[in-house]
Amino acid sequence: MTQVPKTTVEQWSVLRAIVERGSYAEAAETLHRSQSSISYAIANLQHAAGVQLLQIEGRRAVLTEVGRALLAEVEPLIDDFLRIEQRASAVGHGERVALRLLVDSVFPKPKLFNALHSLSRAHPHIDVHLREMVRLPMPEPNDRSYDIAIAQPVVGERYGKRVADIDLLAVAARGHPLAHRNRPISRATLARHLRIEIRDLEWPAFPKAPTGGKTWHVSTIESVLGVVREGLGFSWLPRHMIEGDLSRGDLVQLRLSEGGERRIALDLCLSDQQPAEGAVLLLAEALTT
Repeated sequence: MTQVPKTTVEQWSVLRAIVERGSYAEAAETLHRSQSSISYAIANLQHAAGVQLLQIEGRRAVLTEVGRALLAEVEPLIDDFLRIEQRASAVGHGERVALRLLVDSVFPKPKLFNALHSLSRAHPHIDVHLREMVRLPMPEPNDRSYDIAIAQPVVGERYGKRVADIDLLAVAARGHPLAHRNRPISRATLARHLRIEIRDLEWPAFPKAPTGGKTWHVSTIESVLGVVREGLGFSWLPRHMIEGDLSRGDLVQLRLSEGGERRIALDLCLSDQQPAEGAVLLLAEALTT
C-alpha cells in the first residue's frame, strides 16, 4: 500500500534553521517568518515523528541525540529539494540545465577546475558534461556535440580564441639510456629507442609527427607519464605536468639536436548551435582569463 510521509521537507528545513541559528527567534528572522509559525512547524514535526528533536539548553535550542541522528539523514534530502527547485526555476526562466565541455587533455587542470568552480558558484543547478580528448582537433562550430571546446586549431581555420600555449619537452626517466647522452641526440639515434605517443584513435585524421623507429600509442596522458617514468621509452610531455619530476631528477630533459621543445596551441570555440549566454559565457570567460 502506498504511504505518504507524515513529515515535510519544510518542517525539517525549519529544524535545521533553528539548530544553525541557535534559537526560534533567529530562525524566524532568517526564514522571514513569524516565531509562532516556527514553533508550530516544530511542534507538528515532533508530533508526527513521535520523538523529541529539540531541547533548550540555556538560551540555545539544541538537538537531542535522536534529533541529531535523524536530521543528519534528512539534510541530503533538503539539499536535493533545493537543487530541484533551483533547476525548475532556471528552466522556467529559459536557462539551460546542462553544459557540454570538450577539453584537450593537456589543458592545465588547475585552470580548468578553477573555471568550473566559478560556474558552480554562479549556476549551481547546471550539470556539466566534461569530455577530455587526446590531441583533439577543433570541431566545427556547427557540431552539435559540445557547447564549449578547447582544442588544437586546424591548419587553415581560425574560428576560436587562443587560451593556452602548451610547451612540450622531450624527456625520459633518469635510468633510460638517452638520459645519459652528453652530446646532442640525433634523429637517427632517437629512432633506435621506443617513443611513447599520446593519441586518441577516435581522431585518426590528426597527423602524426614522423619519427621512424618503434612507437607505442597510448590513449591517456596519465598512462604516457607512467610508461615514461618506468623507463620504457621517451616522449614529449607538457612542461606543467612534469615540473615536479624534473626538479626531483626522476625525469630528464633530453638534449636533442633538433625538436627538443615543441609548442601546442589550444583555442576555445563556442558552438553556434545555441545562442551563447549566461553560463556558457561565464565559463568561457573563466577559461580564458
